[in-house]
Amino acid sequence: MGGKNSSIYLNEENIFSFYFVLFNFTLTLHKLLFPKLFIEYLSFYLLNFDYTNLLNLLVIVVVTNTYLQIMNANGNYSEINSVLINRAAEGDDAAFKHIYDQISGKMYSLCLRYASNTEDANDFFQDGCIKLYRNLGAFRNDGSFEGWARRVFVTTCLDALKKRKTQFGDLDETINLKADDNSVFDKLSLDHLMGIIKDLPAGYRTIINLYVIEDFSHKEISDMLGISENGSKSKLHKARTYLKNILPKAEIE
Repeated sequence: MGGKNSSIYLNEENIFSFYFVLFNFTLTLHKLLFPKLFIEYLSFYLLNFDYTNLLNLLVIVVVTNTYLQIMNANGNYSEINSVLINRAAEGDDAAFKHIYDQISGKMYSLCLRYASNTEDANDFFQDGCIKLYRNLGAFRNDGSFEGWARRVFVTTCLDALKKRKTQFGDLDETINLKADDNSVFDKLSLDHLMGIIKDLPAGYRTIINLYVIEDFSHKEISDMLGISENGSKSKLHKARTYLKNILPKAEIE
């Protein structure tokens, strides 16, 4: 009797752990190859009349999907999740279309900011989509997918500008580079600034995009453009001065 009661006690004591393990296991399947594995497990349990494990599997699926829906509603779980990314990386066109539909508007706007005209922006965007598709397998889920995709498109735009012989250097050693004076940028709304920079020379437009809008550091910018950190600071200083000269005085006071 004692042994039997002890066994029941242990089963009851560990039931939460059992379901917790199943939950995490199912969540992992959901994030990797869930549909395929789910069908395999479902078929196995049905063929073997293992209704207990079948019920457990279905319960965990319901709980997992509910959890994911709650996370998504709270903004804690991206709609572009690892399931979708893995499917797209394996050649699922429908999955890639879903990803495309989610981010294409933002990525095209990004390309417009780096290009001098819509024709160039279209080229940048098309090249960026191709690079994104080819490199989906390189995404490691160590940050937001949109942030990773943005980096792919920024790099694509910069590569295209380099091919057009855009000058990113022009370091003037007489410029005081000790501090970043962003007063001219701070006094403009983001929408206003984005409306202005499209008409700037390519070098100035690029540095403002990278430093002010994308929020890259001078070190990151120097690595991207193949220039020194002082070269990045110099270009930003010149872009700031250029803006001050072309904007009406009332807009920056």
